[in-house]
Amino acid sequence: MAQIELDDVLQKIEDYKSAWCEFIPDNEFDWFVDRVKSAIKIYYELPDPAELSAELKKIEKASRRPSREFVNLINNASSTTRKVLEEHGGRLATPDPDDDEAITELAIEIRSRIIVASYWRPEGKKRRWRVRVTASLPFKRPKRRRLEVLVSLVSAAYSGASGQPTRRAWDLEDPQPIEAIIKDVISALEIDDNTSVAEALRRHIANRNRLNQNN
Repeated sequence: MAQIELDDVLQKIEDYKSAWCEFIPDNEFDWFVDRVKSAIKIYYELPDPAELSAELKKIEKASRRPSREFVNLINNASSTTRKVLEEHGGRLATPDPDDDEAITELAIEIRSRIIVASYWRPEGKKRRWRVRVTASLPFKRPKRRRLEVLVSLVSAAYSGASGQPTRRAWDLEDPQPIEAIIKDVISALEIDDNTSVAEALRRHIANRNRLNQNN
């Protein structure tokens, strides 16, 4: 599922924030809402390995038969993808869309930068030629790390604004304030992964308690 636009998420936070008044003192409320929005912006800035991999694979596929579409993919690549493309070899200069020779040269250069392996893979009685691009991660755990950053930032903002430590509820029917707030944030982001969210909050609390014990 495509990621919802940041502006749409921030507008939903505006719609949800009135429900937080009972948890946050009036004199800290605007500061808290700003911190929640900042946390969401940081969440959007963190790269998602699965999305990065998909974008690089699309570029690699287009580079096999370079055309205007290939040039457009490079021009419209995300900032993270641009960094990966330019990590080895320096800044890319995109050619004129009508310069077929320059487009072909760019495609060759891009392939030299992002392809890390190519091989035949058996599929039944046939074999299929496969290409693996850099930053292709076959697991989803890094996406959960983005959630952990988001939850930690929102939790820290809650503690700073309310003066109360972050706690989890013992009874699922009686959530703690931070759980209600995070639920709204996750709803605004249209994230359907309650297990990972709960685990992120548990990790945040465990890390905070560990730091408090060491101080």
